[in-house]
Amino acid sequence: MSVRQLGFLLDTLPIAFVGHDDEGRVTLWNDAAERLLGWTRPQVLGQPSPLPQTLSRAQVPVMPAALRPTEVKRRDGTALDVITASMPIPGHEGSATAIWRPEALTLEDELKLRAMCDHAPEGIVVLSGEGVILEANRATGRLLGVEQASLIGRPFASIAADGARLRMPGPSEPARLSAEGVVVNRADGTTLVLDVLATPFASQRWVGFLRDVTASARTRSQLALYGRIFDASAEAILITDADNRIVTANPAFSAITGYTLGEVKGRNPRLLSSGRHDRQFYERLWQTLQRDGHWQGELWNRRKSGAVFPEWATFTVIRDEYGNITNYAAVFSDITSVKRSEEQISFLAQHDHLTGLPNRTLLLDRLSQALAVSERDGTSVALLLVDLDDFKTVNGSVGHHQGDETLRAVGERLMRLLRQSDTVARMGGDEFALLIPGLADARDSIQVVQKVLATVSAPMSIDEQEVTLSASVGVALAPQDGTSATALFRAADAALYSARAAGRGAWRYFTDELNLRAKERLSLVTALSHAVERNELRLHFQPQWDITGRRLLGAEALVRWQRGDDLWAPGRFVQTADESGLITSVGAWVLHESCRQAARWQLPIAVNVSVRQLEEADFVEIVGRALEASALSPSLLELEVTESVVMEQNEACVARLRRLRDLGVRIAMDDFGTGYSSLSQLKRLPLTRLKVDRAFVTELMTDAADRAVAEAVVTLGHALGLQVIAEGVEQEAQRVALERMGCDEVQGFLFGRPVEPTRFEPLIPKK
Repeated sequence: MSVRQLGFLLDTLPIAFVGHDDEGRVTLWNDAAERLLGWTRPQVLGQPSPLPQTLSRAQVPVMPAALRPTEVKRRDGTALDVITASMPIPGHEGSATAIWRPEALTLEDELKLRAMCDHAPEGIVVLSGEGVILEANRATGRLLGVEQASLIGRPFASIAADGARLRMPGPSEPARLSAEGVVVNRADGTTLVLDVLATPFASQRWVGFLRDVTASARTRSQLALYGRIFDASAEAILITDADNRIVTANPAFSAITGYTLGEVKGRNPRLLSSGRHDRQFYERLWQTLQRDGHWQGELWNRRKSGAVFPEWATFTVIRDEYGNITNYAAVFSDITSVKRSEEQISFLAQHDHLTGLPNRTLLLDRLSQALAVSERDGTSVALLLVDLDDFKTVNGSVGHHQGDETLRAVGERLMRLLRQSDTVARMGGDEFALLIPGLADARDSIQVVQKVLATVSAPMSIDEQEVTLSASVGVALAPQDGTSATALFRAADAALYSARAAGRGAWRYFTDELNLRAKERLSLVTALSHAVERNELRLHFQPQWDITGRRLLGAEALVRWQRGDDLWAPGRFVQTADESGLITSVGAWVLHESCRQAARWQLPIAVNVSVRQLEEADFVEIVGRALEASALSPSLLELEVTESVVMEQNEACVARLRRLRDLGVRIAMDDFGTGYSSLSQLKRLPLTRLKVDRAFVTELMTDAADRAVAEAVVTLGHALGLQVIAEGVEQEAQRVALERMGCDEVQGFLFGRPVEPTRFEPLIPKK
């Protein structure tokens, strides 16, 4: 069809038709356009369009586009509110726009328009002035999922989930309804998002236009979400084009690197290179990225300030639907704090928290390395274990804070003493270790030992208080005493054990004899660990009498170990049990068995309790279970503790003793007078009885000093309201002397040795 023929056809329509070419010049202008807009055809054909660019440069649609209310200017300058729709016209290039004023249409015009609207691809409804649907086209029914006819008579607002958004304007409001993003519930339960426009139509009616924007709304929502995620991400995000030029970056990128987007846009990301990675590293990275489509790992980059920082990065290749690379994406986070934490964790795992010295783990590692070098070079390695003598007493006298400061000071002194290649480590408690590698002559270690002893024993000032220490040292040499770290440690430990037994300030080298003793001690510990389950422990009871020796008041429970045919006294295994930690299980057995016998005899029984037992957090519960299992009255159980509980100022232990005393259990102090506890310390304990140590009773008749101490203990005990018992009484003269001092009770061979239960029972008075 020619343009002229098309023009004749369009002239028959009551709607203005205007066509434009690609440059916005008028190509069609029908009679209705002349009447509506005021320009004649000759005045506008081939000229730039007098219509808005939104109409003159509209893209040619494949099918009729949505009807839109639009404002246009007539030739005389007046403004018109019209309805427009762009549409294709066969044989005509460029765009074509239909324009009409709804109120100017005749009934015939409306019928024509209704027929056109019914075939329109978007929803169109005709509304009454009150907003009731009078007509709806087929597209409206399809959109809402209902029959077209079922919409007639429904309020327009009822089609939306939020009907208020489709309320018709009142008389004083603008005569147009525009609502974007209206959510509509379809008949099948699904939802749509519509853009709704309504404008006045002829004869007090309105025409409404419904466009399905669900997909675009979802896309906009997703894009907005992605944008918010992009901006809010704590990780830096960098996007480059296919040529690896930076396209965009998020705020986290600027926060981490210090570069703004404007400073890096269009540049290559290599501007962040730290210089810590060689060319081969980046080549391998790039090869992996091209092959696998992604790369992930740790690398170092440089901030704008020049500071180098570690990052964890993920690089990803982005391709289009044809497989072509369009972009590269990099996501990375600053892991400086993570690296610091890792370093700190590594340091804490290998160093002592109090002194900062290497711990046992790091020392073992260095010792293994030193032994390997020693074997290669033919040199010797010395391992020294240094134990501070009686440090618990020092710790108790100066306080825990000063005790910690003392340990730090000792560590610093030992550090200054040694070479850079040597290692000082803290093994825990008051024990240190020194690793001396590369000795040409093993005898050179003697000088090191002497320096260690002299260094430790030199007076030191801790918080303006002078502290003097001594140390015991055990020495093992490689390869003489062992060629592995474990063997050398075992040898040094055996040597230290021998040095401690020799007294304060002693040192010993490892020998075959010491090795044998160490094996014997290990065998003893192993056997003792099974003594309870094998029913090898026994209890003997030594009677406790009033001072006259005529009335039985109670007994002390003393443990024995039936090891094969031998019955071992406590002196042969209790210290080993305490040092190895087995005293807790042995002590628990003694406690339960003593309570059982006390309940059977209804006689007070005294049980020795070690500091290690008292340090157990559940010790009070252990005692409680023993009392409950035996149905024993707490008043028939007495726990004997040593002065060390007071001397160490162990608040937790004292608190547990107070709880037990509150239960009714009696508390006695054993070996009183052999330590250094003061009266103020003694008052802290919830005691019921003091025990005069046998050391003062043995020489009571011949040593004036011992006699004076014994008398002082009796006097002090009575002054504190405590009962006083003397142990180790073997002579009548000793008993008489104690009676004259006012001592309340006695215990010793004069009145009976410790015996098994069957031999003790005849001593119990018949009731």
